[in-house]
This record gives sequence, C-alpha cells and structure tokens, in this order.
Amino acid sequence: MIKLNTYKNQKISIESLCCLLFYSLPVSFILGSLIVNLNVILLLISSLVLINKNKLSYDLNVFNLLLLAFFSYIFLHTLLHYQTLEYIYLIKSFFLIRFAFLAIFINILVSHKIVNLKKFFIICCICTSFLSFDIIVQYYLGYNLFGLKSFFAGRNSSVFGAELIAGTYLQKFSFFSIFISLFVLKNKNYQNILFIFLLVLHLTAITFTGDRMPTLLTLMGYGLLFVFFGRVRFIILSSLILFFAILFPIMNNDEILKQRYVRFVNEVGFADVLKKNKNDQAKEIQKINENTNEVANETSKNKGRIEAFFESNHGILYLSAIETWKTKPMFGVGYKSYRTECAKIKTDKKHVCSTHPHNYYLELLTETGLIGTILVLIIILLLLKYILNYIYENIFNREKKIYLLAPIIITFLLEIWPLKSTGAIFTTWNGTLFWIILSLALTLRYKKNIY
Repeated sequence: MIKLNTYKNQKISIESLCCLLFYSLPVSFILGSLIVNLNVILLLISSLVLINKNKLSYDLNVFNLLLLAFFSYIFLHTLLHYQTLEYIYLIKSFFLIRFAFLAIFINILVSHKIVNLKKFFIICCICTSFLSFDIIVQYYLGYNLFGLKSFFAGRNSSVFGAELIAGTYLQKFSFFSIFISLFVLKNKNYQNILFIFLLVLHLTAITFTGDRMPTLLTLMGYGLLFVFFGRVRFIILSSLILFFAILFPIMNNDEILKQRYVRFVNEVGFADVLKKNKNDQAKEIQKINENTNEVANETSKNKGRIEAFFESNHGILYLSAIETWKTKPMFGVGYKSYRTECAKIKTDKKHVCSTHPHNYYLELLTETGLIGTILVLIIILLLLKYILNYIYENIFNREKKIYLLAPIIITFLLEIWPLKSTGAIFTTWNGTLFWIILSLALTLRYKKNIY
C-alpha cells in the first residue's frame, strides 16, 4: 500500500513538474537565454519521463516526421562539412533537434489534457501586463520600477536593458494575455472592459518600446481578429479608437518617438497613401483612365518605391542574402555559415553582411537551401490549410470556446508572415519562441482536448 501511494505521488509530482515548466516558459524569456535553455531541457526530460511512466500514446504524424527530418537534415549537412566549420557548430546543430521534440512533447501534453492552455494564458497575461506597465513607467519617468534607465532615445526595453526585444516579447505573447479576459470573468460587460483595458495597455507599451515591426504586426493581428472573429469586433474597434485617441496627443509632444515611426512609414511606402484623401484618390483614378501616360507615371512611382526599399539597410541585407543563397541554392551554405559565406562574395553592388539575414525565409534559404526550406514550408502550408478550414467553419460561430484558439491562430499567422524583419530562427531566445508558437499551432489538431 505504501509503495502504491508512493508511486501515485511520484506520478503526480512528474505531471506537476511538466505543467510548471510549461507554464513558466513566458517567465523564462524575461529572465534570459540561459533560463530559456534550462527550462526547455528540463521540460523535455520531465515530459519524456512522464510519457514513459504513464505509457502515454502518441502518433508520429506527418508534422512530427517533417520536423524530425528537417533538423536531422541540418545535422547531417553540418556533419558533412564540419571540416570547414568550428566544432561547436556541429554540437549546436545536433542539439537543434530539441525544437522538434519540444513540438512533439507539447502536443502530447495537450492531447492528454496534462497542461491547460487557459493557465498558460494567465501566466502570459501576468508577465506581459507587468512588462507593459513597467515600459510605460520607464517612458514617462526615464527609468523603470527597478531603476533601469532607457539605453537609447526613443527606445524603452524595461527589464531587457540594452537588448531591444521588449516589443518582440509583447507582440508574441500579448494575444494570449488579452483573450484570457473572456475566460476568467463571467459577466460579459466586465469581460469587455478587461479586454479593452488589456489591449490598450499592451498596444501602448509596444508603441513606447519604439519597436516598429512588432507594433505594425500587432495592429495587423487585431485587423485579422476583426475580420475572422465576429464576437470581438466591437470591442477591438472600441479599443483601437481609444488607443489612437491616447496615442496621437502623445506623439505630437514626443518628436523622437514620432519621427521613429514616421521614418518607418516612409520606408515601407505608406507615406504617399497616408497623405491622400479619398477625393484626391478618386481624381487620380479618373486622370489615369483619361491619360495612359499617367499610368506609366504611377508604375514608375511604384518601381521607385521598390528601388528605394532595396537601397535601405534591410533591403541591401536581403539582396546580399539572396546572392549568398545563389552560391549553393540546393543545400545552402550550412548552419551558422551565412556570416562567413556572405563575406566571401565579391560584387560591384552594395553588399552588407550580418550574423543572419533578418528574415526567417531568407535564413532558411541561405543556410539550409531549397531542401530545408521546402520541408518547413510544407509544415507551414499544411497548418495554414487546417487553420483556414477552421476559420471558414467557425467564422459565424460565437461560442466562447473558439476564442481559446483565436490567439494561437493569430500569433502563428503573424509569425509566418514573410514580409517582415525577424531575429534568427535557430537562436535560443528568438528561435525557441518561433518553435513554441509553431508547437502551439500544431495543438489546434486537438481542439476537443483544448476545450
């Protein structure tokens, strides 16, 4: 009897440990890369022990097989070329397989109802709300609650200090945070008030970080929610109206922050659009219809905008990445080899190299070639097909339970959006975030267990 009770306690403690490690993932990203690695490794070990002890069933579906094939391919490619690489890269390429097992184990834990996504969302809400409040304090006082000052003008990074990743953190976790308001409160009016408060709080904080791409992506995310999920349309519209009503006076009195976003608008080619009113656009269309020469002029303008982008720092970096990929298009230059292979290219064009191409798809192309990129694209496209079918089937569904999946869907769609600058896909902090989001998207297949 004693032995039986001891075994039950062990089983419960292992399950609790897995849950604790899964729920603490948002916290670990605030504490730094070392804690992220430690958390992931412990989660993998404890999950493996739990699966073996409880004989949990799992299936090696096409997603799991493709993930294992992708990371195995990277290791084999690195192994075949290790003579030209530092030995540490071979070891690192081997341990990349942890991302595949992370996705597999998270899906097993969700499918067997061991972890509860609502609890995960609550932890996200606590972390992102605290960080958002701290960023706003730092913006107005010049230092945060811990006395940390802003390192750069127009940039507020809170506890992240000199690492300007606060906006990225909030963009990737904030949708989970905001939707918890629909589940922790029963009164619909209170739900709406909390939803609006959290949305405005997080979006204001993201804007104050000065991280322009996360700000744009977050706004895109709310646009997608407005289109696809009818139950939250009114509160999203109300939240955005309130946000812009607060933001515009602040921007008018903060020239540094204002110019940072104005430059971004100019870079992505929105400036001309924002300057035109509807009458001007109608007149322009009429003139184009009357005079084909104006069509040519407009085409020339568009061409000029594209050329202007590729003259920018990011544009030159992307072109340099494409030139690097062309040297070995099928297999890529190899894991962690972009920085060295890019520097070897001789060209008369403007050529800039960095540690990575600052775009997921260009990084996959340059380092893993067409083979590695196609493997990842198959996973993404299969998931997209599943997500779009789910949205089509539930676009008029107003049941509250579907909104547990909404933040996962939106966060995944923003993560795979190709026209954006990104961190590196294989690094500890940014890379782990990418693969966790993909892991959560894979759990959509177990929606009955999530509910």
